[in-house]
Amino acid sequence: MICDVIVVGGGVLGATVAYLSAREGLRTLLLDRLDEGRATDAGAGIILPRINTRSEALFELGLRSAAYYPTLLGHLGEDGGGDTGYAVCGDLRVAVTEDELVPYRAMIELLGERRAGHGAPTVDEIREVSPDEARGAFPPLARPLRALHDRTAARVDGRLLNQALLRAAARRRLDVLKLDADRLVIEGDRVVGVAAGPEVHQAGHVVIAGGAWSPAFAADLRAAVPVAPQRGQIIHLALADQRT
Repeated sequence: MICDVIVVGGGVLGATVAYLSAREGLRTLLLDRLDEGRATDAGAGIILPRINTRSEALFELGLRSAAYYPTLLGHLGEDGGGDTGYAVCGDLRVAVTEDELVPYRAMIELLGERRAGHGAPTVDEIREVSPDEARGAFPPLARPLRALHDRTAARVDGRLLNQALLRAAARRRLDVLKLDADRLVIEGDRVVGVAAGPEVHQAGHVVIAGGAWSPAFAADLRAAVPVAPQRGQIIHLALADQRT
């Protein structure tokens, strides 16, 4: 197959690239072997770019990404993508015990640095609230020592968003193959395609969006791909007569 764009990896990032490419009228092929344990299915779906990282690059990228969601959701609505679980729901960061005050103060310090260097986030967007205000926002919460409320924080369901992207992309005639991308095809200093099983698929552009599996292409690219898997735990709690 000869394409304009080949995307390797069909999680949220890969599916977004594939959908937007197909939406622009580019012939696009998505290769995805549907590995278990991918971040799209396991992530909490928290959209909180303003105080979630000390990296300047990730801070800038996060702000732009969060701001793009309404545009992306508008596209998905036009193309029948369906529910994504997206909602602007706000976020509380709290210190309930004395030992939690150390990371909490570091977060407040980072917030001050952001405001001094970027003028954002504003006090209207993120501010400290009283213990009573925090419990008013989330009644099951134990009385905190200090609390920070980000009213701009949002959430999304990774699985639902992924499915919506693929549904909308199908309407834009995205080609999808459930195959392993064995290797990149390189001519000179350019990637010109992807070998998947016995077939070689050619493209003017190849996007690697394999998450924790992306380093498998490091040798082909003759470059480091510093991406690693991360393990965590998420507990869902339901309390009688309480909105959690």
